Amino acid sequence: MADAAPDAPVPRPRRRRSPARRIVVVATLVGAGLLVASVLVSADVQQAPPIASTVPPVDGAPCSAAATGTAALRTAHTYGSVVPGAVSVRLCNTNELGGSVPPDTLTTHVADLTDLINGLPRQPSDASCTMELGPHFALLFDYPDGTRSVVGGELDGCRVIAGRRGADTAVTAFLGWLLEQRRQVPPPVVDVSPTCGTTYPASSWLPPPVADTVRAVWCPVDSAAPHPIPWWATLRDAIAARAARSTGADGSQFLGTIIAASQSGERTVLWLNGTTVSWSARTPTGVVSMAATLPGSAIARLTAG
Repeated sequence: MADAAPDAPVPRPRRRRSPARRIVVVATLVGAGLLVASVLVSADVQQAPPIASTVPPVDGAPCSAAATGTAALRTAHTYGSVVPGAVSVRLCNTNELGGSVPPDTLTTHVADLTDLINGLPRQPSDASCTMELGPHFALLFDYPDGTRSVVGGELDGCRVIAGRRGADTAVTAFLGWLLEQRRQVPPPVVDVSPTCGTTYPASSWLPPPVADTVRAVWCPVDSAAPHPIPWWATLRDAIAARAARSTGADGSQFLGTIIAASQSGERTVLWLNGTTVSWSARTPTGVVSMAATLPGSAIARLTAG
């Protein structure tokens, strides 16, 4: 009976592809994946719903200025994708927590910002978000034909922008690229007198370096009346010379704040605790905490009036 059973087939040696061929196959697969991704992004952009209603920017002109095209608002404020092809982007507030907005628009890296937002992950419908209250904003994308895309973002909860997670990533990238652009194209001059009492937070989305401020007021903790600092240039230079990364909260008595403004109208808030002033500085990659310790004589002169 054993002689009647057929011989087991001899295993055939597995044929190996040449390295070149494997590379071609991988490249083909990657290329196909990129093609599919490109089609999906294109479909996503084209199917973005029209705006039913938008939260109007609250900063006034130029944020409230309407686009001139017949299709002035092209993409969804809350959900959708940014239509490619914009030539500039402006940051505006949509609630009263964001501080003063930059007076200039971003004209570099606009395509990069568009791709960044469109590539963020979609917000799941069953997502759980925190309940803190933070700044809400809109990015206004303007196109060569006069049309505009309004893309809403929130820096609280799930940090949603255009129905996607990553509003903090998007606004950090925008501000970083705007700082980079300012090395070549300074922001316009805007005459702003800082004050202690304001509808918006005293600071700005892009608080200027202390060394770049040109005027300031002292706001004592027990008064809302601003006290102009005529010798600000001297105090400013002393602060800038002593500035260093903050090592943590100062336990000294809080005395008040200094609100300093630059030529572009943007403001920096400096908190005075004892003889230490502290403030936040924006860098291309995020925010850092700074501090400086001042002579007692400078603090006495400041708090005297």
